[in-house]
Amino acid sequence: MKKEPKTTPPAKTLFVLETMEIKRKRRRHHEDYPNFTIEKIATSYHENLHDAEAEIFDILNNTDNYVNLNDIYCFYVQELPYNLSLYGTDQSLSTRVYDSSGKKVDERLYPTSFYGSFFKGRPKTKLRFQKGEVAEYRGELVIIAAGPVEHHANRILDDSDDCYYALCLDQEFDKKGDINHCHPECIYVMPPRFPIPPKTQAQIEKVKQWYFNHILQNFERF
Repeated sequence: MKKEPKTTPPAKTLFVLETMEIKRKRRRHHEDYPNFTIEKIATSYHENLHDAEAEIFDILNNTDNYVNLNDIYCFYVQELPYNLSLYGTDQSLSTRVYDSSGKKVDERLYPTSFYGSFFKGRPKTKLRFQKGEVAEYRGELVIIAAGPVEHHANRILDDSDDCYYALCLDQEFDKKGDINHCHPECIYVMPPRFPIPPKTQAQIEKVKQWYFNHILQNFERF
């Protein structure tokens, strides 16, 4: 049964540009993957999408600004309603993602769950990562194990279902069926920022083999 939206999205909106930067942290060992967090360092407000996107390139081309261009992780443009408080939430009417060079790499063009259920599925052509590939989520490497459903025929879900099923690299291999995993929304997953060192690559391969041998014995290999 189709779920009706909770409220009608307003016609007048504001486009909010968020500049995300990496904050480097000390590594435990030099052979580990770089340790960092991702933080919002700047926010600007625009009346339309064109102006918000133009601001991205103003930031990238302005060498005198306060942003260290080498540390820019990505940009988000959130479409928000006028005259409606959404403080402390990630609710928006739409979200667009741009990499550190300003190229748009992903988007969610429907409202979040505050307005109801609008997610009808994500076409395979819109998946940036495939099963078995390594990606980055909140500064941590993960292995993509599955993507969101391509099409929901009988129901409509919300934005939280537009996500990957991803394996974490920190696993307790002796516990069968106990999988350390996460469900990162597609718009928050990025390619690895740094080269993957041999030690980390070995752990990636170990997790893949363990997941196949103990969890997915009846499924095809990565």
